[in-house]
Amino acid sequence: MFIGSGGNDRLNSEGALNHRLFLNNGKGIFSAQPNAFPEYTFNCSVAVPMDFDQDGDFDLFVGSRNTPYKYGVAPKSYIYVNDGKAHFTDQTINLSKEIDQLGMVTSAVWGTLSANQQPSLVVVGDWMYPKIFQYQQGKFIEQTSDLQQYKGWWQTVALDDIDGDGNNDLILGNAGENSYLKPTQAEPVQLWLNDFDGNGSIDRVLTRFIGNREMPVFLKQEMQEQMPFIKKENLRYEDYAKKTIQELFKEKQLKAAKVLTCNYSSSIIAWSLGKGKFNIQRLPDAVQFSCVNAIQSLDVNKDGKKDLVLAGNQSGFLPQFGKSDASFGTVLINNGNRKLNLLSDQASGLDIEGEVRHIVSLPLNNTTRLLFVRNNDFPVMVQVKE
Repeated sequence: MFIGSGGNDRLNSEGALNHRLFLNNGKGIFSAQPNAFPEYTFNCSVAVPMDFDQDGDFDLFVGSRNTPYKYGVAPKSYIYVNDGKAHFTDQTINLSKEIDQLGMVTSAVWGTLSANQQPSLVVVGDWMYPKIFQYQQGKFIEQTSDLQQYKGWWQTVALDDIDGDGNNDLILGNAGENSYLKPTQAEPVQLWLNDFDGNGSIDRVLTRFIGNREMPVFLKQEMQEQMPFIKKENLRYEDYAKKTIQELFKEKQLKAAKVLTCNYSSSIIAWSLGKGKFNIQRLPDAVQFSCVNAIQSLDVNKDGKKDLVLAGNQSGFLPQFGKSDASFGTVLINNGNRKLNLLSDQASGLDIEGEVRHIVSLPLNNTTRLLFVRNNDFPVMVQVKE
């Protein structure tokens, strides 16, 4: 059993964020392996077992969500190689410099995208496009794909052959379209990172386009608390409200900034055509009412085709953003020919409130039950009926 940690409250405690590994003796007794992994100092988001070197034991990809206290600064993600004795070494730099600085990872899967292809590692995250890595000649090489234009706030990714053509498709949960920020390809939302006031710490400025002008999202009070010079140069709220980011900051400050971009917020299914080619299909409107954090594919109506169960929600945003809490669980029935039809709330029977983080399928006595795991709340279990 692998446990990844996260949080900002115990960073001064040595080893507080380290990975933990417990070995099962086959009788349900787990023993801690204190030296199984090297030191880890980021917030862990996902761990994916994969025997990429085909030596008979599982190695591990660990994606990092963020660097504590430094949102936007890319954390280090890891590929750990198993020596077969439950001792893992960090081989990330040797295997892939790109994975070493992937970005703010939220989810990942390992599997084949087409019938005649080697397994791939698919990784998604905030301010990222879905990235596909294949292990070739001793290295993880990023594969070119049709997904590279879609930079989103991707929350989760699932892999399954939904259309039954022999190629595994990608189901990708995004932030949704029902939000204060509405990024597009022409008018993206951007996060600018730089030490704008020269005090030695990274400042963050979030922008969106209003009438073809790139405007800061944060209020004047919020900005000047972070960068006092904003107050001196914008004495009135009216002055601040009319300025673009290019008018608030000097050109050399913006050129020196690292810019993260989001240009797409819809949850989608990417039908795999092989060789990095995908047919991108936006999921129905009801799915876009909130973020999608969890995906489970299964045959709900027992017609031989894989259907989709989705859930999400997120809170904790600043007041001007509101909550993303309009999802109570969604079922999409697969009618074939790449058509996914929304099952009504009454027909689906789902009424899952709160922030769902994961959906687990539990077969039991010729029935299937779904366990919806929620943040800061108890899990909810439902039984799937034909």
